[in-house]
Amino acid sequence: MPINGFRYNAGLGVRAGLDFGRFYLGGMLAVHQGDSKTVTYGPVSSLGIPGGPQTYDSLPLFTVVDGGYNLKIPIGGLSTTLTPYLSLGLLFTVMSSSGAYGDTSITRTDPVIGGGFSYSVPVGKQYALGLHYRMYNVGDATFEFGDLSQGTVEHGFSTSIFYSAFYSELSYRF
Repeated sequence: MPINGFRYNAGLGVRAGLDFGRFYLGGMLAVHQGDSKTVTYGPVSSLGIPGGPQTYDSLPLFTVVDGGYNLKIPIGGLSTTLTPYLSLGLLFTVMSSSGAYGDTSITRTDPVIGGGFSYSVPVGKQYALGLHYRMYNVGDATFEFGDLSQGTVEHGFSTSIFYSAFYSELSYRF
């Protein structure tokens, strides 16, 4: 069983939104490189399957909706924007497994509720450079592999999912 869970590593995403006066409504789609863990199971499982190493590879995908409030912060001649926001959506985790128990994959879907903030600095009439941060605590997650329709779990693990990330961004305003 992985002791320290999975890391999300590098990712790529797209974020879009609309400003309604000081209010912001938007969304994000992001996929991460994920992580890999290997668990070595004992010599023979309870089902009589020989043990050995089993590798688990995660591929997380987030799709969320954000609602926030734009705070204009003048710095010199620039009008920078800080936007704290609440966020909710779904985390799809594709978990692939290969090794002593064969090759297979499953997808787990979890709701995410969290928040964050974005900060942007204009670099032209319609462009801005920025940074945004978001955080979600999904809680405990179990990934089980086997013939689940027959109630048979051959292998798997449990871990806690906590997501915290900084993103750099280039934005375009119409």
